[in-house]
Amino acid sequence: MKYIGIALLVCICVISCKDENDPLPIVNGEERYNVAFDSLLANFNRDYLKLNPLTATQIGDTLYNDTLPNVLTERYRVQLTNFCEDYQRRLNNYKENTMSVDQIISKRLIAWECDMTLKRLSFPTHLIPLNQFTSLHHTMAQLAGGTGGQPFKTVKDYNNWNK
Repeated sequence: MKYIGIALLVCICVISCKDENDPLPIVNGEERYNVAFDSLLANFNRDYLKLNPLTATQIGDTLYNDTLPNVLTERYRVQLTNFCEDYQRRLNNYKENTMSVDQIISKRLIAWECDMTLKRLSFPTHLIPLNQFTSLHHTMAQLAGGTGGQPFKTVKDYNNWNK
């Protein structure tokens, strides 16, 4: 999980570098802003966390604390593929010359995330359920320890864990 965060941070830094050919989102001294794109960002965040409830738990969103998808199934992989392809199509509807700098960065980051996920899904990693770095047995032990992302502060937290 730490490596994913580091990779995202590096990508944000690289993506935010100025390209001389990029359209400037400032016209007549005013920054452009696409209100409709905010809705796409909110929907992406909601849908992403629904597919990745452990990420939601780790960032403090308790909505999916009682959910653990079976990421090794073909069904999950199809859902993830459909999610990424859908958001790649949606992103193409937004032209960068109508967006703020922050929105352009968000658009490029989501596009990169979807592209990397689709590339990762092209490898049959689901056929190797255990590995020494990122397997469910490691994650469960870390969560059950009570000092990580899974809260164990209330009876509801324990009931969510038992589901």
